[in-house]
Amino acid sequence: VSATKYNISNLKDSLDDKISIDEAIESMEEKYNQIRTKGCMGVKSRWKQIQDHTTGYPYGKITVLGARPKMGKSTLALNEAIYSSIVGNIPTLICSIEMDKAELLEKAGSDIAEIDNKDLKLGKLSEDEIKKFINNGPKTISKCPLYIEDSPSQTVESICSNIREYATDRNVKFVIVDYLQIISSTPGMSFQNRAYEIQYMTNQLRIVAKETGVALILLSQISRPFKG
Repeated sequence: VSATKYNISNLKDSLDDKISIDEAIESMEEKYNQIRTKGCMGVKSRWKQIQDHTTGYPYGKITVLGARPKMGKSTLALNEAIYSSIVGNIPTLICSIEMDKAELLEKAGSDIAEIDNKDLKLGKLSEDEIKKFINNGPKTISKCPLYIEDSPSQTVESICSNIREYATDRNVKFVIVDYLQIISSTPGMSFQNRAYEIQYMTNQLRIVAKETGVALILLSQISRPFKG
């Protein structure tokens, strides 16, 4: 009798597995047809080289962009955010710890208004040119589904909380976190070393991306190798 029960149980498990596999295959077919229509499996990159390499920034996952200091990580990510919100009309959130809202609007605004950022800073623009910059740059951005959280003391918990809130309330689908190494330490938590803390923060962001279904770009600074 026990052997019969065992066989029936195994048969039920096999049927459940078969149903699960069939559902997965059906889901795959639907996904690939969506990719065929959209051209990628996530948020499309502004640059063809990146798009061809990453096949887009996938929903529900983290894409880590790492580079040495002053290599343009923040500018690249900011341009991706502007492109997604203006061209793709994708609700986008920037969690910026290094630059504040005004700096971000200035950099992004000068790009889309085709104004030299250095001329803005050096006061070389006429009053009419400044007005053109404001109208074609920051004011254009203000009409798009782009949101900025620029507190300089953001912890990974506050970032994750903001992502959940914006994903629920504003339907945000694309998130930029700039950048990993300057996220504030969580009060009341201690780690064996900074590497363990970085691992913890990365894992928390991975979890919230999967939970909310957002495509998340996490910027990370790579130190220059020491040459003795």
